Amino acid sequence: GQFDITAESAVALAYLGDYFQLQSILPLVDRFISEDISDKGAKHIHVYCQEAIRYKNTNLVEKLMEQVVKSARDELLSPTDITNGGGNATPVQLMMTMLSEEQQKRVYFLAFQSTHVELVKLQQHKERNKRTKKHKSKSRSKRRKLGRAVAALLSDSSLSPSSEEEEEEDNNEDDNENDTEESSEESTDEDDGEDNDDEDSSSESDD
Repeated sequence: GQFDITAESAVALAYLGDYFQLQSILPLVDRFISEDISDKGAKHIHVYCQEAIRYKNTNLVEKLMEQVVKSARDELLSPTDITNGGGNATPVQLMMTMLSEEQQKRVYFLAFQSTHVELVKLQQHKERNKRTKKHKSKSRSKRRKLGRAVAALLSDSSLSPSSEEEEEEDNNEDDNENDTEESSEESTDEDDGEDNDDEDSSSESDD
């Protein structure tokens, strides 16, 4: 038949399913507990811990400890007065009071270790961002310097139309034109010389 699984009955059902080898029950109970303790706040985690200790389910206790380290470090590291009935305590902090001293030390050690790893990663991320920003700043500075240098060159009088380079180009062009004119004059003189020779030849033949 059908049955309801609750936080108060889940561990007991898991114990009975294991004792009577009811393989169909165990996956249902395990999934129910996993989803419930993964929920934000894990408001029943202390109930599971109490029942797991009662039924000597060490595997579930270890699972609860790992879940606390994974998702409830802030609660672990927050000072809270859990005396006088624990009215101000969270489910995670109530669970911690149920653990042995050795288990508590292990949970705190794993929590601090995990926090340290995250802080190291955060510092590395900040350093990478800092280097990236510094590189971008240098690139922008280089572009600005290059822009100022180009602007200065463009405004420099040495690059105006009367610059020495352009004057030299003009002189070269004048020299080329002069060479062309001299070549034309030489060819004209040669043509005139040939014409005079022809005229002399004609005069001699007439004589």
